[in-house]
Amino acid sequence: FECSRPTRRGLVYGQWDPAVHVSPERAAYRPGSAVILGADWGWESPTVVLLIQTDGEQVWVFDELVLQHTQFEDILQQLEMKLEAYGASCGQAFVDRSRPEYCDALRKRFKIRVNQFDKTKGAETHDADGRVLTRWGSIKQGLDEVRRMLKSAGGTVRLRVHPRCAFTIAEFDLYHNQPKPGLFDSAGVQMYGDAPE
Repeated sequence: FECSRPTRRGLVYGQWDPAVHVSPERAAYRPGSAVILGADWGWESPTVVLLIQTDGEQVWVFDELVLQHTQFEDILQQLEMKLEAYGASCGQAFVDRSRPEYCDALRKRFKIRVNQFDKTKGAETHDADGRVLTRWGSIKQGLDEVRRMLKSAGGTVRLRVHPRCAFTIAEFDLYHNQPKPGLFDSAGVQMYGDAPE
């Protein structure tokens, strides 16, 4: 048991390789480039807010805010302090739709466009005034896009994560698809479906 490691079978992001994707240089904050927020609201499981930048081709997660048992107003205040520490402004957010009141408050507080995701309904984009601009996609399309950023068919890596983002780095190694009960391959290894758990 001392040498056992968690299995990589069934990983949602099987292309993830910390030796390739974790980089303090390639994932450093770049002044003057707008920040995109990625948020997953939680309480027992923590609320996680990623601070992301992109140049249109490359995407990098330069910091994260991970808070458990934290009221939403406190989350917003800590997020504002983190952005101020970088001298950064926020351009838009991609958020979990489970708490629509959080999405609205985030949109109003930062006066940004908010893209809300739901596992079953796909996504909606709301402008800074709350009007729905577009409805699109599914959670699977979002997962596929992250996979393409980790490594495209041509082998190009487009996503980097700063080493200070310890929670995000750990999640890439832990996020598994749900096992298919009773289904095993010819070697007797559990098979997995498409739905993450």
